[in-house]
Amino acid sequence: MSKAAKLVITGLGTGYLPIAPGTWGSLAVCLLYLGVAWGSGAILGARGIPREQVPDMVNVAVSLMMLSLVVLSSTGCVAFGRIAETVFGRKDPRQCTIDEWAGQAVALLLLPIGRVSIWMAVAAAFLAFRAMDILKPSPARRLEKLPQGWGVLLDDLVAGVYANLIAQVALRALVLVMAAAAPVATAVAAPIIPAPSSPPVMEQKITTGQAAVLGVVEGLTEYLPVSSTGHLILTGQAMGLTRFGDGSGLFGPKVVKVPAIDAFEIVIQLGAILAVAGLYRKRVAQMAMGLVGRSGDGLRLAGLLLVAFLPSAVVGLLLHKPIKEHLFGPMPVCIALAVGGAAMIAAEYFFWIRNRARPRTASLDSVAFRQALIVGLVQCLSLWPGTSRSMVTIVAALIVGMDMVTAAEFSFLLALPTLGAATLYEGAKNLDVLLASAGPGGLVIGLVVSWIVAVLAVKGFVRWLTRHGLIPFGVYRLLLAGVLYAWFLSVR
Repeated sequence: MSKAAKLVITGLGTGYLPIAPGTWGSLAVCLLYLGVAWGSGAILGARGIPREQVPDMVNVAVSLMMLSLVVLSSTGCVAFGRIAETVFGRKDPRQCTIDEWAGQAVALLLLPIGRVSIWMAVAAAFLAFRAMDILKPSPARRLEKLPQGWGVLLDDLVAGVYANLIAQVALRALVLVMAAAAPVATAVAAPIIPAPSSPPVMEQKITTGQAAVLGVVEGLTEYLPVSSTGHLILTGQAMGLTRFGDGSGLFGPKVVKVPAIDAFEIVIQLGAILAVAGLYRKRVAQMAMGLVGRSGDGLRLAGLLLVAFLPSAVVGLLLHKPIKEHLFGPMPVCIALAVGGAAMIAAEYFFWIRNRARPRTASLDSVAFRQALIVGLVQCLSLWPGTSRSMVTIVAALIVGMDMVTAAEFSFLLALPTLGAATLYEGAKNLDVLLASAGPGGLVIGLVVSWIVAVLAVKGFVRWLTRHGLIPFGVYRLLLAGVLYAWFLSVR
């Protein structure tokens, strides 16, 4: 089976995820649905379409997209399903998630998004489909036995139909209940003194729950080549910790955060640092021995990391203020996500797949200072929010001749001085603000959660790279850039 066919049958790589790949396949379709909905809504609003007409027109647009996805994914499933069963060695293999794409798309058709929250509608369709895909109501279980890809596909399409019906009934019943309850709620609430409005975003504090969520996002995305900054901005906006400022940078509106959120996001990187220090403790100990003159290889590795660290340290100190002033906004992040995604796909294809047979640096002990310097210079690009330090260093390492695993390990170890310096700087400068906004408990929770999640992410990422490479992450970045751009337009 060709690489392109595997990419199709695994739902753009979601089938390779180690835990619940079918759920991730369904979630990818939901993200696509949200992106198309926000994008079409923003376009219709910009064209002056009356507000009351927008929801119905958006529903038509996303339903046409979902219908097209049903056709395309069904075609791919039937075309490659039988081959996939042979390659993966079992009937309806877990790696085959293109059928989940088709079934989830059916579940999302013609939802009443003009009458309920789009988040609620998508969540209802997602949960209903996952339940039906597991339960396999009749005739799904019988159809599953059909040969040549049809069995892989049809049981999910049936589950999608059931899920759509359940979501439609549940959402429309909710609309009726809310409509009936509205007069009662108004009458009951009338004599009560109104509750004070939520404090402005700049006066809010980081709660324990928000600290935990930010820790999860930081730990999961810091070492994956997907941009922790982009994900933290999106998470902060969803939790009310950021807003769009009135002023603009060179690329349009900027993101304004709760005073402590910038420092908090950087300080909880300490959890990610500890994760790598623990996983690569033998290398860390080797460098420590080298610094006291007891290991030549350790001293050399420390020197390599110092050479790679210095360029971004110097550039970061010189350009810290203009970067904060002009690049922390939606457009720079979206541009960086899209360009980085395309760069990852191109780098793997031209410098890894097409040149797999060329001699490569297969160990950290063999990395040259020239290679380390080039990686360090390229790391300066990660100062642009949304680029991903992990992405640029791994791509640069591939280009200068390291193999995939060595490139990832060098990137991980380079994070120790790079993230460590930023963490110490922000922690020392903003300690009072951090303690006032998040408190010692919030800081500890953020650090511990990011440490645990980063350990799992790093171990899983290395296993992933040896089998599947970077292309699925590149595709994900391109999709995320589109979703974020559409979302930023809609909230403006």
